[in-house]
Amino acid sequence: MDLLSNIVWSFNDTEYDSKEDFNKDISQYQLKIKKEEASWNPDEIVIENNAVDIVFMAWVDENGLAENETLLEDEEFFDDESNSEFGLFQADIQARLHAENGKNFSALELMYKLDQQMKPKELGDDLFFEGLGSLESENNIPKFYLFCGS
Repeated sequence: MDLLSNIVWSFNDTEYDSKEDFNKDISQYQLKIKKEEASWNPDEIVIENNAVDIVFMAWVDENGLAENETLLEDEEFFDDESNSEFGLFQADIQARLHAENGKNFSALELMYKLDQQMKPKELGDDLFFEGLGSLESENNIPKFYLFCGS
């Protein structure tokens, strides 16, 4: 199952003071890029669970993980300099996000949290959100891969 594959976004350095400020920008971005095909519905419930795991690729160093992130590489990953470029390593990371209401995620909340999660990451040229693809989960928490392109 793909999720939010009809939504376009560019992860950037803009700091948002609120979800409402973010919603203004993502709404305008949909219209700018998709024009009459834009279908942003910020209030749509997209995940019926109080948490979601998001797997993504980013360039990080040993100290580059946030508290809610887990490195999905082996223990010696940072020891292998062949994985490194400019002191950063291309790694698969899993982040756990929690719903503010303790029940579910709206499209706006999920996109806002993804934007906040990705903001400090080095993504290389892959800055453009291209949707979420369902992954098999070992627990009751839905798991998705974050597709980014250039």
